[in-house]
Amino acid sequence: MQGRYESSRGELVKIKEFVPEYLDSESLAKLIEQGIYIQQETIRVERLEKEKVEREQKINERAAACEKKINSNMTTEMMDECLADVVQFDPNHSKILALKARVEQIVTDQAIKQTQRGEYLARVAQLRAIFAKAEKVYNTDGPCRTEKANDAHFSRRHH
Repeated sequence: MQGRYESSRGELVKIKEFVPEYLDSESLAKLIEQGIYIQQETIRVERLEKEKVEREQKINERAAACEKKINSNMTTEMMDECLADVVQFDPNHSKILALKARVEQIVTDQAIKQTQRGEYLARVAQLRAIFAKAEKVYNTDGPCRTEKANDAHFSRRHH
C-alpha cells in the first residue's frame, strides 16, 4: 500500500510539470502525504505491538523457569540473577514482582526461624545450667537443700 502513495506522489509531480496550475494538486499532495504518514505510523504501531508481545512472552517464559527454581534456600540475589535478562523490559511486571515477593517471604521466614532457633538454644542452655546447678546441690547437700535452692531460684524469677 505504501508503494501506491509513493507512486501517486510521483505521478502528481509529473502532472504538475505538464499542468502547473492543476486545480486540485495541492489538496491531492496533502492527501498523499497524509496517506504516507498514516501508513508509516501504522507500521510503527504494529512493530511496537509485536515487540511488546515478544517482551511479554520472554517475561512469562523466564518467570516460569525462575518459579521452578524456588526452594527454601533461594535468596533474593539468586532470584535477581534468574530474572536479570527480562527485568529490563518491565521491572514492575506483575509476575516479576510476585516472584520477588515470594522469595522475599522465604528469606524473611528463614530469618525468623533462625532467630527462633537461637532463642530456643539459648533457653535450652539456660535450663541446662539451672539443672546442672540443681544436680550439684543435690549431690552435695541432698534433696532437702535442693528443694530450698529451687524455691529460692524460682521465687527470684517471679518477683
